Amino acid sequence: MKIACLSLTRDRLYYSQTCFASLYKNAGCDYDHYVLDQGSQDDTPRWLLNGTFHEVHLLKENIGISKGLNFLLDRCADQDYDVIIKYDNDCELVTPNTVCDIAALTLESGWILGPVMSGYGTPLVNIGETQLGDYRVNEVQQIQGCFLAATAEFYKGFRYNENNPTWGMDDPEVCAFIRLQGGHVGQVLGYHANHYESTEGQEERYPDYFRTKVAEGLPWP
Repeated sequence: MKIACLSLTRDRLYYSQTCFASLYKNAGCDYDHYVLDQGSQDDTPRWLLNGTFHEVHLLKENIGISKGLNFLLDRCADQDYDVIIKYDNDCELVTPNTVCDIAALTLESGWILGPVMSGYGTPLVNIGETQLGDYRVNEVQQIQGCFLAATAEFYKGFRYNENNPTWGMDDPEVCAFIRLQGGHVGQVLGYHANHYESTEGQEERYPDYFRTKVAEGLPWP
């Protein structure tokens, strides 16, 4: 099984260092990590270039989440991946073998899947629990996209709408798309991850980052 992880970064170097380390520690398998930095003003670009990532791309400005993800999807489109995981730089994995096991279940089932996430204030819309192979999965209308696994086959027919706002609408869009195709979205029970320090904690640590998001069009709070 060949896996690609796609990450967008912008400043907040401490989060990238901490959360990418948790990905490496708890993946349980090999993966290729593609990173697009969107105009970081801290030491993030230097740190990325000195790392062991599969590909690092540096932009001078923030082109937005949807355009950024499309850029990375195009970079890995012809590389024979089985599963592609959107992995945010503020996602902290805490369960061993998360990438290996969730990717395998994604490939087997065709669902969009992620771990159970903590640190978000907005609750998910639950549909109900179901059994997928050896795993219990909580089917939801939309998962939090900190960690979002889909088959590479799925992305042959999907790209994000580049008219989306700079911040947001990417996760609702991809989850709605697969559901409209008759597919499913879920959290794999027993696998846990954190939206690192929670939304409130992130705002406290990096207030300027959140002020920039508001200035670029994100309604906050």
